Amino acid sequence: MGYSLFFTPAESADMEEDIFLPQNRSYVIVNDKLEFSQQVSHINKVARDIGFRVGSHNLAQLPYIDKDGNSYKYISAFPCIIMKSKPSSLEAFSNTKVEGVDIISLALDEEKNKTPTVAAAFGPFENLRASTKKFSVYRPTNLAPSHFDEFLENTADEAIGCIAVVDKELEAGKQLNALAHMAIGIGSVYQEVDELATSFSPTFDVVATATNQQICEAHRYLSTYDTPDLRVASFLDTMHLGPSYKEQIAATAARKTADLKITGLYAVGPAHICRVIINFLK
Repeated sequence: MGYSLFFTPAESADMEEDIFLPQNRSYVIVNDKLEFSQQVSHINKVARDIGFRVGSHNLAQLPYIDKDGNSYKYISAFPCIIMKSKPSSLEAFSNTKVEGVDIISLALDEEKNKTPTVAAAFGPFENLRASTKKFSVYRPTNLAPSHFDEFLENTADEAIGCIAVVDKELEAGKQLNALAHMAIGIGSVYQEVDELATSFSPTFDVVATATNQQICEAHRYLSTYDTPDLRVASFLDTMHLGPSYKEQIAATAARKTADLKITGLYAVGPAHICRVIINFLK
């Protein structure tokens, strides 16, 4: 996947002309004045929140099944585009009403300063075209931060936490693309778990980079768990392919599990499981 656009499952230098693209899209727009670590953290949270708002039944989460029959869930077929904005334009967008579109935003400090630092939207591309024209495609040059919170050691075992990790060898655009897709998917799952809830807020969030070997070891560990408290999304190297999700699904089906490279892992579950995952990543 190149960087004229940051999204999966399809990529084109001209989105309007790409016949493979579905009608709906997810957008994540971040304040370009934030430091990079804050941008990554807020992209993660707002992507999860828009997934929660929209729900899995609206996200076209197609089955990625490998040659051995293993399934990789929660990844939407709809493109996810990450953009940057000036603070004033971001605030204006956050207050925009667009027919058939969900728009949410987050602030750096919801109590003291409610000026949005990141926003997310989901809906038909044609409806969002005009209101997103003012933004630029986000082209980060830094890598996502490796961040392990020490307070995990003092967190109750039953507390629910979130760990997102992407391959440190990926370029930053691909890292954030994988992160956003997995966050959207996991957020949509928790809307199903509690239909009366208005949001999903884990006790702690960790966003990290790791080697591919570390990610694979953590993935193998998580595959041994069968508990309703744990949700896991995986991003594969085949999901970075194009020109459309059709090729990605076909490429996944053609490979055995051992031949697939896991480039991202997103887990939400009890703190005692999260601690073990972090040990794999250190």
